[in-house]
Amino acid sequence: DSSELWRAFASIEHSTSSYRPYAVISYTNDTTKPTISSVSKSTSSWTKSSVKLTVNASDNSEYGISKYSFDDGATWQSNNYKSFSSNQTVKIKVKDFSGNISTTKSVTITNIDTSAPTAEISLNPSSWTNGSVTATITVRDNAALAYYVLNGTTQNIDTDGSEGYTEKTYTKTYTGNTDLSLTIYDAAGNSKTITKTINKIDKVAPVISSVSGNASSWTNQNVTLTINANDALSGLHS
Repeated sequence: DSSELWRAFASIEHSTSSYRPYAVISYTNDTTKPTISSVSKSTSSWTKSSVKLTVNASDNSEYGISKYSFDDGATWQSNNYKSFSSNQTVKIKVKDFSGNISTTKSVTITNIDTSAPTAEISLNPSSWTNGSVTATITVRDNAALAYYVLNGTTQNIDTDGSEGYTEKTYTKTYTGNTDLSLTIYDAAGNSKTITKTINKIDKVAPVISSVSGNASSWTNQNVTLTINANDALSGLHS
């Protein structure tokens, strides 16, 4: 068998060859590449942390795998796992103790999100009014929105990120002035807080404090009246 090589070692110290000790050592010429059976991720859900890849590989020899590479053979390490902090395609190879190297197995990481979502609140009307104000809430994320909290009340969007919403719009009507605090969360756990103040709702009538200039007796002349009035919120218009 060409894969089996034999070497014999003998001593020539004794004159009789049959008394000379010898040893026969056999070894296998291993040219079979190891194989990568699977590569597992520490998580497949959205995360803002690193993702660890763990390699499961096998070899035809009894010794197994000696080294692992996560950069297509550029560098090698003893551990069968490695963590990655950004999305990328990882090219994995393994090496056995005979130096045989497996074919490359590519694994793509796409579930790392370290960017915070964004949000904005617009008011209609934005000028003074004696009616209600509608707040339009727009939330965005580069990966997947999860939920937001508005003044302590939670609104679920997609808690596990499976729907992959990257933009949603909501409206809410307010009948009085108030401060708005909005915190938006994405599926990876990143968050962003913004605030908005509704302060142009005025439902209180202005007050006339006095009117002066009225004639004290009958007259055939024009009379000019002077009105003193005030408004605590939006001010006097006319």
